[in-house]
Amino acid sequence: MAGLVEIEQTEQFDATRLSENQIRLAVTIFYTLPHNYLYPKGTYSLDRPQWLKFILTHHTDLVADVFTQCVRSKLHNGKQPVPELYELATSDEHKEIARLIALPLLESFPDALTDARLYALGWLLKAALLSCEWSQLMKIVKRKLSSGDVDATERVYWLTTGFVIAPEKYREELKAHVSGEKPRQRALLRFMSSGRFSSVLMQRFNVEDLELLISLMASATNDNGVTRNEWWIVSHLIEELSSVPSPDATESLEALSSNANLAIWLPAIADTIHRQIGKRREADFQHSDTQNVVEVLDNRSPANAADLAALMVSVIEDLSKQIRDGNTSDWRQYWNVDPHNRPTEPKPEDAGRDALLSDLCDRVKQLGIDAQPEGRYAEDKRADIRVSFGNFNVPVEIKKSCHTDLWTAIKNQLIAKYSRDPGAKGYGIYLVFWFGDTEKCRPTLGPNLTPQNAAELKSGILDTLTEGEKRKISVCVIDVSKPQD
Repeated sequence: MAGLVEIEQTEQFDATRLSENQIRLAVTIFYTLPHNYLYPKGTYSLDRPQWLKFILTHHTDLVADVFTQCVRSKLHNGKQPVPELYELATSDEHKEIARLIALPLLESFPDALTDARLYALGWLLKAALLSCEWSQLMKIVKRKLSSGDVDATERVYWLTTGFVIAPEKYREELKAHVSGEKPRQRALLRFMSSGRFSSVLMQRFNVEDLELLISLMASATNDNGVTRNEWWIVSHLIEELSSVPSPDATESLEALSSNANLAIWLPAIADTIHRQIGKRREADFQHSDTQNVVEVLDNRSPANAADLAALMVSVIEDLSKQIRDGNTSDWRQYWNVDPHNRPTEPKPEDAGRDALLSDLCDRVKQLGIDAQPEGRYAEDKRADIRVSFGNFNVPVEIKKSCHTDLWTAIKNQLIAKYSRDPGAKGYGIYLVFWFGDTEKCRPTLGPNLTPQNAAELKSGILDTLTEGEKRKISVCVIDVSKPQD
């Protein structure tokens, strides 16, 4: 090594004059030098000599052969082949070598794992993910996972590799294998954090995948001995999730913020939620043209889904006052009556919807807004009313105050199935007819609440929503109860 360094510094040095034996010897010595010699002061910064760069480019097959022998020898002797495999997984100059040897090394990787071999397996899998054909790597993953020789910790590594390649195929299996198992959570954290998991691979994960990885790994950071890289990978995953400007990402962050196992991360997650919501607002914002602005300022046509939702809430609130306090006693439209026009029992929801829809249409038709019953949404589900204008719409879900799903339908139906329509942009209206404490329509008991009036019911339903949901989901309660004598 010293001779090569000295010769390299002379003008006469010509790497093409090295014989095959000299090249093999030089490469072998280079990759078998002590770790601390190649990476001084514990860093992973290697200044590769010019002669090595030349050999990597012009003698790839030869280097691959030497490389393979060095790694197999160390694995056989129980040593950590750190320099070689670190280079294989992180160096662009070793990418072609990784393509040639990573899969064969994985095919013959020893089953009886020591800590050194497990460490080496992590680097080798990363090298294969970054440089090899995934279809071939997947065959090895399937074969290893079906083998009875893979222990629980090693299985984490193979499952995570499969999860990177095909998240939808391995998501549930990884979750089931790692959840609640601290040693396996630590193994996942170790695999993902070694050398800082490639951002290229990180970008493959969707919102559901990111939430899963964070929940599985973050709880393992509560233990002592967590490294800087292990902290970094969890922080980076949280940042990746917060960079997605979607309602799903907000829901995932809010779910993580309520996970008691992630107590140490809750302040960071709470801060991230606020920033992610800001990004969502920026992503959803669209400049209106001059005509739209003029119409909005003149209280005419809405410019977007948010404007349409706000307009409809205003119209419904005005109708609510007329229904409750108008001199025509419109609240009777929502009741069956006897021959003397006395209310006997609440009408079905569909009848109440039709009565309200008739009044709504009269108010909004001059603005070009369309309101139709049974609006079709995702998975062939139908909201009670679909209000639309141009390319955007707002779903309206209606329930009676005695409906068994009164407290859950706002999330399970309106939010989960209707407001996620592309034209709704997450907006929706939850409308409830309050019939009071009547014999045939007692108010449905809520979370720690039996509402006594329409205002209490509205407040109670709003309390079931997260702050993010409240920004886009409106709650309207129309009091159609019989007046007190």
